[in-house]
Amino acid sequence: MTLVHRSEHDGLLAQLRRHFPELLTVLGLLVAFALWHAGQRFGPLQAPLNPARRQLQEHLRGSAEFLLRHGRQHSLLQPLQQDIQRRAGQRHPGFEQLPPSAQLPLLARLSSLPIASIELAMRPLPQQRLSATEFTRQVAHLQTLRNAL
Repeated sequence: MTLVHRSEHDGLLAQLRRHFPELLTVLGLLVAFALWHAGQRFGPLQAPLNPARRQLQEHLRGSAEFLLRHGRQHSLLQPLQQDIQRRAGQRHPGFEQLPPSAQLPLLARLSSLPIASIELAMRPLPQQRLSATEFTRQVAHLQTLRNAL
């Protein structure tokens, strides 16, 4: 009896290719996706912003700028006018029931401001968009009147 022994064997990669081609395909895709994911970043990583950094003033300014860009100036001016009416109602009971023509002289008396500036501040808001200077002037009149009350 003669025993013939074959000493040549296929390598590991050849055996894997022959017996497990799906596994090699999945491993190749996994390596490709890992390289793609690692290579997506461009530049250094930025540290996340500290959430305590945000302040109320920053949020209010951003909200106001958004409203201004989208033509919603009325929603910024109306609360000021309503606050003035509320403060005048606190100082003079029944202020809300007075007609607008009687409210202006009363506001002038309560705030010691001329009726002309009160008319500018409390006038009905126009439907068209105000220019930046007109809007700033309107806010200044309203704040002056509110602070005087």
